[in-house]
Amino acid sequence: MLIYIPTDCQMLIPLTAYNHQIANKYSQQQLNPQKAKQVYLNLLAVSAVDFYLQCLGISTDIEASYSHNPALFSLQNVADLQISKLGHLECRPMLANEQVLKIPQEVWQNRIGYMAVQFNESLTEATILGFILQPSQEEIGLDRLQSLDYFLEYLEKLSLAAAQNSEEVRANAKLVKLNQWIEKVFEVGWENLERVMKHPQEYAIVRKKPIEADRPNDDITRGKLIDLGIQLADRPVVLIVSLLSTHECEREIRLVVRSAGNYPYLPEKLQLTVLDAEGNEVLQAQAREADNWIQLEFTGEIGEYFSVSLALGEISMVEEFII
Repeated sequence: MLIYIPTDCQMLIPLTAYNHQIANKYSQQQLNPQKAKQVYLNLLAVSAVDFYLQCLGISTDIEASYSHNPALFSLQNVADLQISKLGHLECRPMLANEQVLKIPQEVWQNRIGYMAVQFNESLTEATILGFILQPSQEEIGLDRLQSLDYFLEYLEKLSLAAAQNSEEVRANAKLVKLNQWIEKVFEVGWENLERVMKHPQEYAIVRKKPIEADRPNDDITRGKLIDLGIQLADRPVVLIVSLLSTHECEREIRLVVRSAGNYPYLPEKLQLTVLDAEGNEVLQAQAREADNWIQLEFTGEIGEYFSVSLALGEISMVEEFII
């Protein structure tokens, strides 16, 4: 499929039958015809911008967007697209004869910017007209739009800032020294499972093999309560780290994330990620609907650094380790 680039640098995007199928699927959930039309057009605009960004190699997560959450788009006029690790980009639709971009006040917060997406009369094509960083009124003249070149430069700056922030978080994180756990020396916050889990005996369910028989389980297994703020609210989780073997030059490590509160299931789409010393993703697990726990296992050498990230939506935390 081709993307056409007119001389004014606006982007003409084809709208496929699949795009219309998805828009129709969600719009039919609305009882009010006006609301159904709003949802339909919003989703077409999101699809157009998603296609544009994917062609540029910019990672998106359309399923994590508010525009694809029925509980949100049924109540609000949302047309956002989640750009991975950067935030939500609002994609506002415009009909063929409209001369102003309309941005409702309910989407003036929690956005990295706003795209103007204008359809042709038959809704077979969408033109991405331009970009605005932050509206000050609900109707924006098209002459106030920034170019797509400006948008791409802006995204690059956001990416650099996000990377720098990630490095600062990693630098400020307290290093957990796993080799000291063998000597029963544990960092503050890493507790026996009885202290951080309501039913610590449930941890045995997820074990695939026993920890060495000559050591008590809680000597080399510790858990830490994780707070991801309002995203987790009344559903706290605990990160459990176990040393499964103590060979001379390497350690076998298991990571488990379980619910720590009364709610039996993990938040859906909660991600557990292992990164190497350079910050490259090595392993990842993601909680599905009604998952009680997620788990990763790996082997590392003595003195090797790694980090563990827990993330839900845009909120994340990082723990740094040395084996």
